[in-house]
Amino acid sequence: MPELKLENSLVDGQYEVHERLSRGSYAEIFVARDRFSGGREVVIKALNTSLQGTPDADLERTLVENFQNEAIALDTVRHPNVILRWGHGTAADLRGTPFHYLVLEYMPGGDLLNLCRSQPGNALPLDKALFYFRQACEALAFAHSKGIIHRDLKPNNLLLSADQQILKIADFGVAKIATGELTEITRVGADVYAPPEHHPDEDAQYDQLTAAADTYSLAKSFYTVICGRAPSQFKCDPISSLADRVSGKPWSTKLLAVLRRATDDDPGERYASVIEFWSDLAQVAAIAHQVIDDEITIIKPRLSVSTGALPRTPEQPEFEPTLASSRPLRTYSSASPVPIDEEPVDVESGSVVSVAPQPLPVNDNDRRRPSRFFIELKDNLSAPATPIERAPSTVVDTSAAAGLRPAQAKTAQPSAQPAAKPVITADVASSFTETLRRRLFLLLIGVAFLGALLSVYGYFRGLDTPFGFGPVTELEVIAPGLNVRAGPSPRDPAIGVVSKGSRHKVLAQTDQKWMQIEVSRWDESQPRLSGYNQGWVYGNPQYVRVVSRRFWT
Repeated sequence: MPELKLENSLVDGQYEVHERLSRGSYAEIFVARDRFSGGREVVIKALNTSLQGTPDADLERTLVENFQNEAIALDTVRHPNVILRWGHGTAADLRGTPFHYLVLEYMPGGDLLNLCRSQPGNALPLDKALFYFRQACEALAFAHSKGIIHRDLKPNNLLLSADQQILKIADFGVAKIATGELTEITRVGADVYAPPEHHPDEDAQYDQLTAAADTYSLAKSFYTVICGRAPSQFKCDPISSLADRVSGKPWSTKLLAVLRRATDDDPGERYASVIEFWSDLAQVAAIAHQVIDDEITIIKPRLSVSTGALPRTPEQPEFEPTLASSRPLRTYSSASPVPIDEEPVDVESGSVVSVAPQPLPVNDNDRRRPSRFFIELKDNLSAPATPIERAPSTVVDTSAAAGLRPAQAKTAQPSAQPAAKPVITADVASSFTETLRRRLFLLLIGVAFLGALLSVYGYFRGLDTPFGFGPVTELEVIAPGLNVRAGPSPRDPAIGVVSKGSRHKVLAQTDQKWMQIEVSRWDESQPRLSGYNQGWVYGNPQYVRVVSRRFWT
């Protein structure tokens, strides 16, 4: 089954969907505007159980149950450093395909991994890394206190606010609610970051899943952020060394000891809690600032796990378990197409939610039609309907003569033969004058059109925007370092980096702003895959500047 068709549509009369951000095995992520909240940007996480083909009823029930459990987990762990769930629903896309969805908080600052890739060496300084991971530890400590284990922690799931000062944990899709009972442990998680007890490739048996699983994943995420690369060499193994770029730092020995313990194969040998893990991790910063002395008592910083003031929790969803494998029990409202630039409805806080008024249905006979201009054309301009009187003098009225038949024109002329010469002269003069006026008029129209073109060209030049209406042909990178990917999606692997100021020829582009480029110059300070001279970059104006485009399509 194809992906859901939701771009530029209105879902449930409230959510104005703009574009698809990403997709997984059974879910698609869209960014939208909430019309009932003054245009607030939100994320629509849509469950599409048919992305891998039509599922059987048992599989679909499991997927829907997990989707509903994600809402329960998010509502249980409502914390300033966990993304909020705003709502949920069931609707149909523009093709009429039904789907369940969750409405989640939108974090426009991207994820922590992308932030690292924009930094020198693809890594963050120690103090900045600790600044973010303190927030992650506070959120996890609160989640664990509520009996929720995330099970899929990685830098991609650590999202940032627009100013990149607030970190929030996302994607509780495989979160586990710890009951204390001995149950079978499901194998889930990212290949590099998952601990042995629930790693998809491991078959070792463990009695119980504990919060130490999240500590393991968080420690390996910290390795990626501080070392500039994922700990692929330590897959399902403890971290035993650091990257060369940090191994010589004064604090590297302490950091390695903390990460080594946090990623021990035995969950019982790891830190007993995230709070304990953070307590040791924070001492690395103290060493970095050279404030530790043998005679000084180290005061370990405490995490704040209080939630503070948060919005009201929405009601829990009760999704229909089978939408794709059997006929739905009810009919759901289909999404409707909307213009891209349509403004949202601004609803004041506390007032009754209202929708922008829609036109009332009317009969076909009463339906208003667009206004039209009518120009009346006469059937025979050379034969006027009323007779034309001749001038009383002997001077012939050429305008009247032009409207008569040849025989009448001959009769209308005076009998004196010399009078024919002035008539011919007048006709020639009139024809010459009319031609001259017509040419002057066309010349003025041409000059005015040329002036308008020059004005438009000057306007675009003043905006530093290339003139033209066709596809982009060349771009310039304006970000410090821009990833080039193998395909037009953030999920496609990066094949290299192009540096700021470099210009590249554009070969193709998609409706989602992705552009295929012919790389003129790679950033040789960054690793890249050999054999590639073409790739895809995201054409956001924050990252690239259009240098030239075709004048027409």
